[in-house]
Amino acid sequence: MDDRRLDNLLTYTVFHIGIYVSLFTALIGAGIFGALDHPLLRFAVACFFVAGLAGAVVGSNIPEHPTYDSYAKTRIGPWGLPLLPYWWWTVIEHGAFWIGVLPLVLGFLWFGPKVFKAG
Repeated sequence: MDDRRLDNLLTYTVFHIGIYVSLFTALIGAGIFGALDHPLLRFAVACFFVAGLAGAVVGSNIPEHPTYDSYAKTRIGPWGLPLLPYWWWTVIEHGAFWIGVLPLVLGFLWFGPKVFKAG
């Protein structure tokens, strides 16, 4: 890449996608053992999926641009569709992550792990 900012953005995005995939996998794994019956857990899975999707849009469009400035001015989307500027995809990515994680953390802190048990 010609622009170090694009390289940094790609590294940052790959790190985030790894976090989302790990959390998504952990929650799906919990579901195999019957713990995914709680609505908060299902909501979190959906949020982490959206965060990963938005991160994938950001990361997969980076190689098509030689500079950060050209990337920042272009609308991007899945499958090459010019839907939104990249910064909107980062808002979606971060928003979905925090919307998914905060209820889980608050539910666990207030009620303990029993809040997420089936039944």
